Amino acid sequence: MSTACQLNEMIDQLVAGGARHLLLDLTELTFCDSTGIAALVRGDNRVAADGGGCG
Repeated sequence: MSTACQLNEMIDQLVAGGARHLLLDLTELTFCDSTGIAALVRGDNRVAADGGGCG
């Protein structure tokens, strides 16, 4: 919850800069609440809306 806004902002900046695929390293993530999950889903939707996707 405390960093979801930062994640949203970073994803917006990357997509605005032309990124079409994002890979997040979550190996050190120890907890993710619903706000964090929503930020991850929002990021996926944002990339997809700009023509990006998986694979």
